[in-house]
Amino acid sequence: MLGRSSPHAAIIGCGLAGAATAIALAKLGWRITVYESGDNPASGASALPVGMLSPHHTTQPTPLSRLTAQGLSVTRSHLQTYLPDGHGWVATSVENYERGDLHQPPVLQGVDLAHIIQPACLIDAWLNHARALTSLELCTQTPITRLHFDDVTRHWNLLSTTGAVRSAASHVVVANAHAAPHLLGTLALGLRPVAGQITLGPSQMGTDSPSRITPKRLSGVYVPHFLTRAGAVWSVGATYRRGSDDLAVRARDRAANHDLLASIAPEATDRWSAQAKENLLHDWVGVRCASIDRMPLVGALPFGVHAGIDPSAARHHIPTAPGLYGLLALGSRGLSLAPLLGEVLAAKMSGQPSPLPLDLEKAIDPRRALLQSARQALKTRQ
Repeated sequence: MLGRSSPHAAIIGCGLAGAATAIALAKLGWRITVYESGDNPASGASALPVGMLSPHHTTQPTPLSRLTAQGLSVTRSHLQTYLPDGHGWVATSVENYERGDLHQPPVLQGVDLAHIIQPACLIDAWLNHARALTSLELCTQTPITRLHFDDVTRHWNLLSTTGAVRSAASHVVVANAHAAPHLLGTLALGLRPVAGQITLGPSQMGTDSPSRITPKRLSGVYVPHFLTRAGAVWSVGATYRRGSDDLAVRARDRAANHDLLASIAPEATDRWSAQAKENLLHDWVGVRCASIDRMPLVGALPFGVHAGIDPSAARHHIPTAPGLYGLLALGSRGLSLAPLLGEVLAAKMSGQPSPLPLDLEKAIDPRRALLQSARQALKTRQ
């Protein structure tokens, strides 16, 4: 039975990062309050209608490829535990293509096991299961715009747009992507937005042979058929607008998605053309959050750091704020990384051993981002 003695965490943001943290903390007995500025969970980039879980290939192992490999098995386990197959996800395979000669079509390099997922379904499943384990309150349409640490109570006050205190918590998890620097008063985290657009149309390929509905991937992914909450769709994309947080649909991004489709699935362009003439195509835009080195930021956070970090300082000498944590910068690998990193963060907050090896722990430490930003600023001045 939970009581007031149970630790309490406030989580800011209810996308993949925030909800994954919520289920991980719930398993460890924490009381949880989740704040979401949108109307529903998964109101931001996690509202992606069609997402893919698949391996991250590199010539040699990198921290990100190793992290993704460990994360894939955790996410697969979560899908099997919390969502029946076919209810928001489906196991499949994906054909991976690479560009060869400029005047030749892309070349098939291999096939991977993959999962097509609607992230909002997994997020809802996490929240429902967390409610069965612990006290969880979800506050939608509740933007948190400022944090203030009370030195007397040793709690964080979470303030709304009017400056009113919404609540206080001993522990806060910042999981609101590229909006985090403003909330933290920390301009040196090096977080950057990356807007992306996918194009979708209705699909009636459910009875076709599996070979005709196998997804294909080049710079983006073509999914010939997937059953979402809104019905069966096909999709292609996404584009990358680095440094942009603009949610506007752009004609040139739709054109880029058409070019991608034509390069890896030319047989599908007739369907695109027919549905475009009937105004059946639509586009979805989301804004991902990326770090300077593309690795996520997971762990204790600094607070109120604007400048003055010595680029040569040791990472462990940079102070962090008491009870303040973050799970940020998942980039395009949210489905692969969020469940694992939610467990990593919950372990940190609970004083338990991390499921990651030490070198990967260091690679995702948020303090490295301040040093990276300081080094970039130094190069700019030179």
